[in-house]
Amino acid sequence: MKFSALTYVAATCAMIGCGRSSAKTHKESGGDADLPRTAEPTLQTDDSLARRADSLIRAGRPWRATVILAPVLRTLERATPELRLVGARAASEWEGWNEVERLLRGQPWLDREYNGSGRELLARSMLELGVSAMPDARLALIDATDEGSRVIRQVILARVHDRANTRDSAAAHYLAAAAKLPRVADWLKLRAAGVTTDSAARAPLLSRIALPVARARVLATDAQARERGGDFTGAAAAFRRGGDEPSALRVESLSARDDVARRALAGRILVFLQKPASPSDS
Repeated sequence: MKFSALTYVAATCAMIGCGRSSAKTHKESGGDADLPRTAEPTLQTDDSLARRADSLIRAGRPWRATVILAPVLRTLERATPELRLVGARAASEWEGWNEVERLLRGQPWLDREYNGSGRELLARSMLELGVSAMPDARLALIDATDEGSRVIRQVILARVHDRANTRDSAAAHYLAAAAKLPRVADWLKLRAAGVTTDSAARAPLLSRIALPVARARVLATDAQARERGGDFTGAAAAFRRGGDEPSALRVESLSARDDVARRALAGRILVFLQKPASPSDS
């Protein structure tokens, strides 16, 4: 029994912070947006419990699905692949990433059933937990049997490369996905720019951002890319052009190597703190 072909859904560009988890090795640079996920088809199974849990997830009640599955999934002795997969999907909806891994890790069917959606869930869980997700992300992309799931998993692999600081690979995957996901293309281009430390290569990417809300992130993305590449002076200047003085001062602190530079920086911080604070600075 396999799922039917998956389709993708482009997420709305809700403004949420990139790289919020303290477990992340490198903050992901670029666009702040909910990136797309694979759309799951209705679970085709004879297991009535799995069908009921699947319906609850689709109705926006993933925690309820977890509750009804708990007696079976607590010890995993009676857990079929269908129950493990739907349980992992439910847990992913309330960000129970440790539970996702508990249910799926080591399962022999991950790469031959359900279009690899279990492997995709594992890759997402490792990414969110701040653990190396490269093997799972690569396998998930290999497992994809349709273009919809393939492009979503390319975004996941791009984020994994981003987090691992393998920036050229991250940029390549972000841009390849952007070409196939027009509704979030500008956000993916921002992310590609954010991992492109060569300013000459980054400028054309940023110039092609058209969505107004994404264009508002261009200066910040340029600043983050400069900081990530070690250009602290350029990053501070870019943050200032964007009106983000606290970030400019933070970056300057990274390059203050001697007492003279530190005293000068402390003076600028004192001047800044004596000014009336704007809501964003507060």
